[in-house]
Amino acid sequence: MNACTFNFIEYEEMVNNYVNEKCSKPASGEKLAGLFDKIIQSETLKVSSYFDFKGMQLVHACIKKIIACKPGRKLFKRLLQSGEKIFIRPSPLPESRFRHTKIKSKVFHHEIYLANNPETYYVTHNSHGNKTLHKQDPACTLFHELTHSLHYCENPKHKNKRVKEGLIDPEMDNLEEQHAISGITKDEQGMDVFDPICENTFHKILGMPLRVNHRGLALQPNEKLGIDPQ
Repeated sequence: MNACTFNFIEYEEMVNNYVNEKCSKPASGEKLAGLFDKIIQSETLKVSSYFDFKGMQLVHACIKKIIACKPGRKLFKRLLQSGEKIFIRPSPLPESRFRHTKIKSKVFHHEIYLANNPETYYVTHNSHGNKTLHKQDPACTLFHELTHSLHYCENPKHKNKRVKEGLIDPEMDNLEEQHAISGITKDEQGMDVFDPICENTFHKILGMPLRVNHRGLALQPNEKLGIDPQ
């Protein structure tokens, strides 16, 4: 599959069907509270003490929103099972990012730099099929970075970040970003497969439009957007 053959409407229907069939049953409040405590107290997720009070509240609120949906609970379950450590730190920049570093043989460092920036936007389609900006939910940002963490925790040496051919849109940049955003990745035979643990599934669950590429916009403090986002 590539940008010329990719049918976004069919893809959106596939995401819709997954959400409607697999994500309609909510988890109990008691179950979610127990899972949240397990995540926060685990050796897997390390939230930096350098977050201020509002930043720490944001991280906790994002985690709670993520685990309220089935793909989010699956995401954290697999992260906890990986035995790896993921550090969430405040980002010095307006945008968030993930960093995977080899420390020594078979020991890797997974870091998420989370920006507390309310003026972050991603690219989607408007009702006319044209690309436009939509305001991002910080929980979706964290979900996106956690999917990168999951891919590297389960397969530290995977090379998807280097794969730039056969993407559904060249502006996905590489297969790893495409996987984290759309869930579309490659199996061992090189065939396209859909992984529901992705940013777009979470967008759909939250009632937000799907992201179409790896482009976005993070404004500096007090900077204004020059167009009206959808």
